[in-house]
Amino acid sequence: MVGNYFPSWRDGPPASGQAWGLGAPGQDGMLTEYAILDAGRVTTIPASLSFEDAACLPCAALTAWSALNGDRPYRRPIGAGAKVLVTGTGGVALFALLLAVADGADVVATTSDEGKIDRIKALGASAVINYRAEPNWGQAAAERFGGFDYVVNAAGPGSLDQAIAAAAPGGEITLMGLYDFADKAPNLIPLMAKGLSIRGTAVGSALALADLIAFVDDRRIKPPIARRFPFADAKDAYREAGSGAVFGKVVIDVARA
Repeated sequence: MVGNYFPSWRDGPPASGQAWGLGAPGQDGMLTEYAILDAGRVTTIPASLSFEDAACLPCAALTAWSALNGDRPYRRPIGAGAKVLVTGTGGVALFALLLAVADGADVVATTSDEGKIDRIKALGASAVINYRAEPNWGQAAAERFGGFDYVVNAAGPGSLDQAIAAAAPGGEITLMGLYDFADKAPNLIPLMAKGLSIRGTAVGSALALADLIAFVDDRRIKPPIARRFPFADAKDAYREAGSGAVFGKVVIDVARA
């Protein structure tokens, strides 16, 4: 079993006044050998994955799933032939890439590290743009590949202008990252001219996690794990995860009885 991130988000959009998730103030996290959770706060792991693989799903993978599909009921789910742009190579971005490719989408990704390009393409991206080499990467992406139906902005508000430039008319930008911040409001003129929408994403509901798990099982998606640490080295694992140098998820192994 894996734990659901939120204590009371069962289905649909987030409820008004909903509490923060696992590990937030007032809630225990999951870095423990034993945890007691209400039965409604756990979901069965995919049969095709190990416990270590499944541990990557409840936050990063579910956030990516919600970014691509929205909240249940899915009104605009991603599908075959969609054009998707994902920003960066953090956990959410890599899962968005894997999920979109598995659903038949054409995915372009961004990175600032030339050394990661081949690994990004190995996960299924059709092309990669180095956003440091091309500061106007949103416009470059639109000109080079055409506008995108979905832009998964896992970076933050500082990338919104580029995301708006990259999106196709009628497209959707999902925002969940808090890594870069803007020093001014985004340019809303192209947003209005293209008829775009910006949607915030906050992980996802328990039933969305169940949908994600069924999809991962059906498509045999393997979470990208960069490195595993023993429980005793948890502090080193957090340092590794926060370094920004890893490609994939950092997993802490917990002994099982």
